[in-house]
Amino acid sequence: MHLGETDVGYGVTRVTPGEKPGERMYSYSNTTLIPISPKDVVFNDAYELYAYDAKSALQTATWVDGSNGEIAMKVTIKRGAGAKYAYEGEAKGKPLKGVLDAPRGLGGPLDTAARLKKKLKAGGAFELVLPEYHPSLDLTTLVDVKYSHQKSDPARQVTVTLREHTITTELDEDGIAKASSFLIGKNKLTIERLKSSGHP
Repeated sequence: MHLGETDVGYGVTRVTPGEKPGERMYSYSNTTLIPISPKDVVFNDAYELYAYDAKSALQTATWVDGSNGEIAMKVTIKRGAGAKYAYEGEAKGKPLKGVLDAPRGLGGPLDTAARLKKKLKAGGAFELVLPEYHPSLDLTTLVDVKYSHQKSDPARQVTVTLREHTITTELDEDGIAKASSFLIGKNKLTIERLKSSGHP
């Protein structure tokens, strides 16, 4: 990860088999060191874990965020009856618990990658809006995330719109991000893949 010309962190993504045939686990962790003054640096750690069944439906997911060695948020969702997911955890020292309504399903990294792979393979412009859970933005509801590709864009470029945030992403042949960039204030944060092996 680079903020402007400065290296500010790294991340690791893994896709592994689940306990039963066809099940998959997706995990992502990152560490960032963001300078806030010539002498001060903020340390942040984040971890995400997603569990999919054999039909690629998201069953459970967990998010953990920490800052300067202390856990700021930990929340887990679990698929329930109907189009609902229960969430439970703690944020800023306060417990939280509730239910997310997901009548259009709940998008996660692997099923979203599969959809984007299919869209890019078909060619042409597209716009895909998926409901996702981003607890760092909103702990109590799903957020519609827009993925779009214009005819004038590079072949594998997708623009991701997440509320007021706009992220420009280059996808690999599996629909997973190889490189992404977005603005933090006046500076551009760039995340680039260094190496990979296998396919999800």
